[in-house]
Amino acid sequence: MRKFSLLALDMDGTVLDGRWKVSARTAAAVARVAESGAIVTLCTGRAFENTHFVETQLGRSLFCICANGAVAVAPVKDLTQVGDASVRTVFFEHTLDASKVKRIVDVATELGLIAALYRHGDPNAHILASTELQRQQVETFRRAFLPFELHSSPRDFEAIGPPVKMLLLTSGTNSQKVMQHCQGVFPELTLYKERHFVDICGASVNKAAGIKQLCKALGSHIEEAVCFGDGNNDIEFLQEAGLGFAMANAKLEVKAVANRVTRFSNEEDGVAVELEEMLAQGLFGPPTGVVSLL
Repeated sequence: MRKFSLLALDMDGTVLDGRWKVSARTAAAVARVAESGAIVTLCTGRAFENTHFVETQLGRSLFCICANGAVAVAPVKDLTQVGDASVRTVFFEHTLDASKVKRIVDVATELGLIAALYRHGDPNAHILASTELQRQQVETFRRAFLPFELHSSPRDFEAIGPPVKMLLLTSGTNSQKVMQHCQGVFPELTLYKERHFVDICGASVNKAAGIKQLCKALGSHIEEAVCFGDGNNDIEFLQEAGLGFAMANAKLEVKAVANRVTRFSNEEDGVAVELEEMLAQGLFGPPTGVVSLL
């Protein structure tokens, strides 16, 4: 019987409900997968600093692939240290260099958009809001950000250091226009459009590439991975996983590439229901490969 040695879970719209909570049923199912010897990793578009609260809710530290596959960290034994980046081994980190940061800032200035920058290990997001109106608009997005530092000077913003990702905030109605503009200006970068922002990462950075790197280090293979997701940034890892589940609440284009669609949404323990069935069939187990150290 084929067994899966890795479980990769998107966060928003997947293991989290609309209140950013993990249900007890989902936490119990994830714990049983981990107890089988399979690797469990969160795989999210969020920066690490805005990820570890899910580990706390799950009651265990996990591998975390963050910023759409730009950075991955190992778990820690002490759950009270999950949010401390300094004690978590970094498996890989891909950053945007200074020239690309400047090009993104130039686009933000040209289009009159707010830009955000995330560095691994930095407890603050960095927000470029050059006008008073933009600074007022930032406040409406405060819930979605880490604690942040506000910047008004593009030059100072560009000097912060290499980020794992950036984003441009949109009004919601102009997201497609901003996405098309960005594709024309830097076609080599990884771009994901959401309702209120365009996410920007380095070339060839995506969740599938991140899982492959983690699998190589841990003696697994992406063909042995079960992945759950709901958004545009989940398409690559659902396509390449051994078994890709799109959530019942996923976008149509995400469902189109998945092997299966969960029977229930993220508000109805959709992940837990599928994991419970797979566990009953004995479909999870430890990786069979040789673990290598990065």
